[in-house]
Amino acid sequence: MRFKIGRRAGMLAVTGALAVGAVGMVSSPASADAGVPIAASTSHGVGSYADRNTNLKLAVPVLWKSDGDWVLANCYALGQTIDNQGDVWYHISAAWTPGGGRLNYAGWVYGAYLDGNYAFHIKALKPCW
Repeated sequence: MRFKIGRRAGMLAVTGALAVGAVGMVSSPASADAGVPIAASTSHGVGSYADRNTNLKLAVPVLWKSDGDWVLANCYALGQTIDNQGDVWYHISAAWTPGGGRLNYAGWVYGAYLDGNYAFHIKALKPCW
């Protein structure tokens, strides 16, 4: 009897792990890895967008360095250039704000406004394709 319970519990654990892995693969365009935490480090407010341009802003708080906000970035891709500061955008799966805690959502943030494209330049992120 003890063997059957252990085996069933093991099968449930494997099934659960596979399900979690499948969800992770769907939520990240590049890979299923956990991502890279990147703190807002410029004086500019950072909005989150549905794509790599400013056409559709997501209904989430603007991120600020002064508030200690940061994101979990999965990859980077090129998109709209804003104020002649480059065309690098980071795909994110979550953001943290001291007032709101962890906010889980998929979106894009403009790299120049988040960290001056630092994570891109040191190759901390992979391309999204």
